[in-house]
Amino acid sequence: MGINQQIPVVPDGQQGIVFDPEFPVYWAQSRDKNIYNPYTGSSAVASTVEPAADPLAEDPQTILVYVVSRAVEVQQFYAVLWDRFGVPSSSLVYPGHEDGKISLVPQVSPTNTDTNYTLTRRRVDGNGGSDDSNDNDFDLYLNTTDYWTLTYQQSGNKSLTFKTLDTPRHKSIVKWESIFPNERMFSYTGVAFNDPTKKNNPVVMQYDDRVSATIKTESKLISTPAEGHIFIGLFRTDNVRQDEHGSLVPLQAPEAVHLKMTDEEGHAHSIKISFKAGDRNRLDVERV
Repeated sequence: MGINQQIPVVPDGQQGIVFDPEFPVYWAQSRDKNIYNPYTGSSAVASTVEPAADPLAEDPQTILVYVVSRAVEVQQFYAVLWDRFGVPSSSLVYPGHEDGKISLVPQVSPTNTDTNYTLTRRRVDGNGGSDDSNDNDFDLYLNTTDYWTLTYQQSGNKSLTFKTLDTPRHKSIVKWESIFPNERMFSYTGVAFNDPTKKNNPVVMQYDDRVSATIKTESKLISTPAEGHIFIGLFRTDNVRQDEHGSLVPLQAPEAVHLKMTDEEGHAHSIKISFKAGDRNRLDVERV
């Protein structure tokens, strides 16, 4: 990259590079650390160290710059510094000499499959246990609440929590036991996320507006997910007659809640949560 091709600055309040297919930006810089863990390579600042506490940040002869990238290939850069009189100095003192070049190696996001995501069920109300293979937990207890914890694990058994969760278009899916109009055995879902960027906000269970407007829902959680974790609430009841609650029927059409997240390293995720085939008692996760 030539000396006059300056890397753009990350706009205030933006956590990285926004994808724009028409005007793609592959590299950007900032003097401020974003919410994600920096790459922990040999030359990167450790993720547990804040810039103000880093000895380099306190050195008047050193400038700490964070670089984010959407590129996939190594790129060479030059550094330009301005003195107090506004006179620039470039690291390209000797054109073509390796000492003046800065090579940055972008870290490509890992390729995930369905097996990288796990849903773990826990019975929190209505009796019964959390053994997902035990049908008695459902057959013997008709009014229950289960919290399904969504976890992500990279290949190599590296577990990461989530930093952001986009508001899904549909926060709930519903399912009756059968298609008969007088069917009363009913299941519906909600979503709760303990957002690490909003530490003072209460964590609540959120539902599709049509669900909250039709049946009694509870936003207060029985237990709270750990920071950076997502609960999918699965609520089962025996008193929602299908032909009397037709406004909920369209929520069977999406058949899935689509979630888009970023993890603590800034990798993007897109998954869908749905009922297992022919089952209103258990949930499944699939990568989109």
